[in-house]
Amino acid sequence: MDALLARRRVPDRARVRHMAGALEPLLWMADCLAGAVVASRIGDPGYIKRLDGRIEIHYIGP
Repeated sequence: MDALLARRRVPDRARVRHMAGALEPLLWMADCLAGAVVASRIGDPGYIKRLDGRIEIHYIGP
């Protein structure tokens, strides 16, 4: 953030606030989705199937 502020890539009023993961439930969602994708890729599609129709996965690269 300091580098972005120094290069004027973000407004001066931009700030980052760190919180413990337990205090921010939206962080759990990203972890859960990432875990479901990884599980699917290693042969356990059960979690991804539960999310069928609710998420969209885009593959980038080879």
